[in-house]
Amino acid sequence: MANYECQEIAQGIDLMRYESVKDYIEPVLINTKANQRALSQMPHEKMEDLSIIYKVVFPSLGENGSASMKITNELAGLWGVQLQELHETALENGVRRKPAVLQDVDKIMSEIYFHDVAAENLLEQADTISYGEMFVLSNADRMDGAAVLAYPDLLKQVDEKFDGGFYILPSSIHECLVVPKRQGISPKELGKMVREVNATEVDRQEVLSDRVYEFDRERNCLCQVAVSIDRGREMER
Repeated sequence: MANYECQEIAQGIDLMRYESVKDYIEPVLINTKANQRALSQMPHEKMEDLSIIYKVVFPSLGENGSASMKITNELAGLWGVQLQELHETALENGVRRKPAVLQDVDKIMSEIYFHDVAAENLLEQADTISYGEMFVLSNADRMDGAAVLAYPDLLKQVDEKFDGGFYILPSSIHECLVVPKRQGISPKELGKMVREVNATEVDRQEVLSDRVYEFDRERNCLCQVAVSIDRGREMER
């Protein structure tokens, strides 16, 4: 057994006690194939070609910032907690502490480069979105934000914003891009775009997937778009 120190980490948190840490457990979405070895040692829930893992995100440590730790099978066993409870707890905490945010890319760029007003969270609007070419989907602080794809009914909520549906491009483990289908860009072209960006712009440890996704309304879930996949260039690590 690993030598976990039985001490309070921050603000009264005892890593050895599940009741002490459960409010700080959050989900992280990673690529399954690229992380097979690590996944063999961690509780996880599969989601298409991706996997949801879990980490403890400790509160701010003052000048030392914050810290986090991935949950292993060993630690979950020490707590005596099953995967289903761990999964549900992580998603509940994620929704509560790091709610999903959908923003227009152009508005984000204006905010960054021209100090314009902050880009609004379009999920908070009641109307459908009839403008914009591309949108960013993440959480409030854009850290491990791709995990919002696993939030209950989040994709259904996004789907209600776009008449005609949308594609999801896995920009990184921190955020995804949403492209309305009305733009007329083929998923094959979008898949090529994702692979090129992953190969040249994204840190290898932060690449999420080379595939494009969409929302399956009948099954109420995320699914891969088959024509976007280039099986000759599958991710490996």
